[in-house]
Amino acid sequence: MRFSVLLSQDPNADNTDVYAFVSPDRPDVTMVANYIPLEEPAGGSNFAAFGDIYTDDTLAWAWYKNGRTTEAARATHRALRLGTEDAMLHYHAGMIAAALGRARIARRHLRHALAQMGRS
Repeated sequence: MRFSVLLSQDPNADNTDVYAFVSPDRPDVTMVANYIPLEEPAGGSNFAAFGDIYTDDTLAWAWYKNGRTTEAARATHRALRLGTEDAMLHYHAGMIAAALGRARIARRHLRHALAQMGRS
């Protein structure tokens, strides 16, 4: 379900920009939002889906870069769930697997990423 669709039904909560990131000095996900008071519901861009594979990949990479490899592994697994042929998805999955000591899985993903880029 699209999170923003729910927000667009509430004029007090409808916002123009929402960002989520993992801060290096906090162990959780930080949300930053920009609101325009009294804006009409659905007055802005309200149809960006959360939970797509690229959102999952971005979250996985943020977890990885902050040393939270267990969370990163779960997110990268979700990012790969559709079998999308994307070198960056496989590169991130490979680096996360390597950080977890899963060398065979890391090699498989990294080789797949290189092949996607035409550098096998």
